[in-house]
Amino acid sequence: MTELKVYKGLSYLLLVPNAFVAIITLFGIMASILNPMMFFGMILFVGVVLYAIFSFIFLQKGIINNKKCSLRLKKNVRTTSLLAGIFTVMCLMNCFTLVFHSTSIDTMVNVFFAESKTNLPPNFTRELLTKAIWASVYFLGIYAALLLLHILMTYKFIKMYIDVFETAK
Repeated sequence: MTELKVYKGLSYLLLVPNAFVAIITLFGIMASILNPMMFFGMILFVGVVLYAIFSFIFLQKGIINNKKCSLRLKKNVRTTSLLAGIFTVMCLMNCFTLVFHSTSIDTMVNVFFAESKTNLPPNFTRELLTKAIWASVYFLGIYAALLLLHILMTYKFIKMYIDVFETAK
C-alpha cells in the first residue's frame, strides 16, 4: 500500500514539470516545422507529454476510482512509456556526462562569451551562466530519474490492476 502512496505522490509531483514540458513541446513542434532536425527530439517530448496524460488517466480512473479502463489506454501507456523511457535514459546519460566531465561546461561558457558579438548585460557573467547550466543539469537529472521511477512503477501497477482493463471480446 505504501508503493501506491508513493506512486500517487510521484504522479502529482510530476504534473508541474510535465506541464512545463508540454509548453516546451508546443513551441518545439512549431520550430520543428522549420527545422526538421528537431523532429526526433520533439517526438520524444510528445511521448513524455502523452505518457503523463495516459498514466494519470490510468491512476485516476483505474486505480483510485476503480472504474474500467479500455485496452487502448493500456496500449497507449505502454507505447508512450517507451518514448518517455528513451527520453529519460538520454537525459540521464547527458547529465552524467556533464557531471563527470565538468570542464565541458566551462569550455561551452568560454566559447559562448568568446563568440558573443552582442552587448550582454553587465550582470550576465560567466559565473551566472555556469550556475544556470549546473542548475539545469541537476534539475533535468532529478526529473529524469523520477520519471524513470514513475514509468517502472506504472508497469508494476498495470500488472497489479490488470482487472481494471476491459477484456477483449
